[in-house]
Amino acid sequence: MGRMIEPNPGILAYLTAYGGRETEIQQRCREETAKGDDAVMQISPEQAASLALLARLTCAKNCIEIGVFTGYSALAVASAIPQDGRIVALDVSKEYTDIARRYWREAGV
Repeated sequence: MGRMIEPNPGILAYLTAYGGRETEIQQRCREETAKGDDAVMQISPEQAASLALLARLTCAKNCIEIGVFTGYSALAVASAIPQDGRIVALDVSKEYTDIARRYWREAGV
């Protein structure tokens, strides 16, 4: 059984204010997703920023995402990898993947 460690309130406030800088496209994707019944599956801006940072720090060029949902996290990672990088994104839902593709196209990734 996994355990969640409660974050320090000061660190959480800092990350919320400065750690999740979104592009305008990411923000619209997140806001559209938040209106749906399955919005709880959406990662936070801070988590997306952490994924992007991890991709940059590891010099990732090829990534795989299993469970795309509406594409927010893939969008964050795609913006962090080199232009010649590649993400393979898999999901069983055509409905959600179609939403994701719309944002990916708009972002040029």
